[in-house]
Amino acid sequence: MVTGVSTGGLIAPFAFLGPEYDQKLKEVYTSYSTSDLVTQRSYVNIIRNDAIADTAPLRAMIARYVDEDMMRAIAAERRRGRILLIGTTNLDAARPVMWNVGDIAEIGTPEALVECEPEPVPIIMRVVQNPSAGALSLQSGPVGNAFR
Repeated sequence: MVTGVSTGGLIAPFAFLGPEYDQKLKEVYTSYSTSDLVTQRSYVNIIRNDAIADTAPLRAMIARYVDEDMMRAIAAERRRGRILLIGTTNLDAARPVMWNVGDIAEIGTPEALVECEPEPVPIIMRVVQNPSAGALSLQSGPVGNAFR
């Protein structure tokens, strides 16, 4: 089992997949500075938005590394019985959320890999058992501005 919260949540998928991902992990942590990953908003935009910084560059960087190949590798490890859990916090609901990334990756549909766009629609995703199909599926729904 591999788990991660905060920056550990960024490290966890690379650690989960082992030494062949070490160079990519090193690149993530040594090739970018804070100014590459967040953009400070103007005072006017701070009032209009939910944070003083825009994290779109961080989301784009993550999308470059957590791609379809990585998700397929995570799914393969999940089928071997390994577990990858990543914790986040839903600030609007004031509660933690644990993501079973292996279960999400194992679904193998495009919804399992949410690409970052300049203004993504905030969603929360969870894996649910679909009794009629006898399989897992991905369920999503809007949650306000929780993941912006």
